Amino acid sequence: TAYNKSGVVERAVEAIEKDIRAALELKDSLSGTEKKIAAAQARVDAVRKDNADYGYVDGNVNAGGALPATNLLNEQGSNPDTQMEAARKHLSKCVEVLLVGKLDESAKEKAAAEAEAAAAVSLVETILAARAFVQKEVKVVIEKLGKLRSELPGVDTALTTLKAEFLAKNFTGEPEKVKNAHNIADTTDGELAKIKKAFTEQRYIAARELVTNAGAGIDGARNGVTEVESRLETLQGL
Repeated sequence: TAYNKSGVVERAVEAIEKDIRAALELKDSLSGTEKKIAAAQARVDAVRKDNADYGYVDGNVNAGGALPATNLLNEQGSNPDTQMEAARKHLSKCVEVLLVGKLDESAKEKAAAEAEAAAAVSLVETILAARAFVQKEVKVVIEKLGKLRSELPGVDTALTTLKAEFLAKNFTGEPEKVKNAHNIADTTDGELAKIKKAFTEQRYIAARELVTNAGAGIDGARNGVTEVESRLETLQGL
């Protein structure tokens, strides 16, 4: 009937009006997204203008002044420009699909744009934190390495005693722990050189991973030393 058709048309018009309102609200909200992207870019730019911090455990690695004076933030895989570019692409796509009435897709692109901008800022803070972490922890690694090396004569003696007084089946795995301890003691200087090189090149994320692994390697080696000496003490107490 004409009445029913009128009701259908009215509901259709209401739906259209609702979509139009939603589209206008989404359009108006894009200024907020643009501000978030601009603020993220401003943070990236500001940090890049700051003086680089080359302070290291053995002094300033840029004593000669030949290294870049400011923060680069260009480490492969950890460059905030990647997130900033993605944020702008999502915003552009947001506007593109909004113009053809794809409101849900547009909203998703808007959210993605803001998320990428936030990720860029978060990455910058992560990079700065990684630099500070390396500056602090490389000292710890060097101290641990010194302790490990001082413990090697004692564990060598313990292993010699194990071999002289007990059957090999009674201390399975202990010789490998001593071998590992020596290996870590011999190779960590090389790892420290890699850490310093990465730090000097402002590859702070890579340096953080290297220093973390070096510290864990020394900890594992020292635990092994303790276990060997504990095994000897246990066997001698039987």
